[in-house]
Amino acid sequence: MMMEQEILNRDRVDIPQIANAIHHKSTSEIAQIQKALKSKFAMGGITCLVSFTLGVLSWLFPEEVSPLDFAFSAIESTILFFVLGTSLAIMLGFNFRAFQRINRIRHSAHDLKTNLRLFIDSMESAISFNIYSDTLMTPVIVGWIYYGYVFRNDVLRWDIWGLMLIVLPILVGLFSYFFQRYTQYLKFGKYLDVLKGYWEDLENSHSKV
Repeated sequence: MMMEQEILNRDRVDIPQIANAIHHKSTSEIAQIQKALKSKFAMGGITCLVSFTLGVLSWLFPEEVSPLDFAFSAIESTILFFVLGTSLAIMLGFNFRAFQRINRIRHSAHDLKTNLRLFIDSMESAISFNIYSDTLMTPVIVGWIYYGYVFRNDVLRWDIWGLMLIVLPILVGLFSYFFQRYTQYLKFGKYLDVLKGYWEDLENSHSKV
């Protein structure tokens, strides 16, 4: 966080400092986001592969392969694994695009102002991915856990318990969204705001030339 503190303490645009913030891999804030994206991609890729594998096996061999038979029937397990695998595959696609966009900046030949704008846009894109990926996956997982626990010995019925199958994921999703927005702002928000201020200063300086 030393890079962030140095930038926050500046009262004017420091061209070398901004360039270093964009291109210095080991100390820039963007390196932290790249590391988080790599971790999510690795974990998500493994989980996605396992989900689809279990989905296929539970579909082809429902009697032999049913790891969730304590809570779900064979068909319910198959649906769960395919829903989870598909959700993860979509997330991995967005993850890969966000990482590519960020990584492209380090090899960019654009001028400083353009690079700074791209840097800000890429940070916002990666932060949004972190927010929406958790917002998407958490309600899916919680909803299936609730369904498996409440209706493990019963059929789905639309009373108060069945209604909660809709309400609970929505509430969990809303909580996850605002919680992730708050935590992402704590990590990168102030730094991003300062960079936006620097970009506006560069834009104003350019317009006066």
